[in-house]
Amino acid sequence: LYVPDELGNMVHLEKLRMDQNQIRSLPETIGSCVAMMVLSLTCNQLSNIPDSFQECVNLTALHISSNRFRQLPRCVDNLTQLRQLWATNNELIGLPTSLARLPNLVE
Repeated sequence: LYVPDELGNMVHLEKLRMDQNQIRSLPETIGSCVAMMVLSLTCNQLSNIPDSFQECVNLTALHISSNRFRQLPRCVDNLTQLRQLWATNNELIGLPTSLARLPNLVE
């Protein structure tokens, strides 16, 4: 499934759930969704998230379970408000030590 670049025009979007859609990639413009607090992308075909996603500093929940991630996206390191990170059922080969620097992460 193709996610259009126009997603970035939704600057007031707070919650987005795109589970079970066979999505393979997200547009760089997702970083413009700075009000987003919840993003759920479970059961897709994702292996990465654009670096621009680090601009979504209000994000408190990121659900990326059941995708094709081999490592957590680098942009997660900058999401200091993140409380939930669900990444089960991927192809993860390890967890970065940088997760310890996410002060609000509880789940």
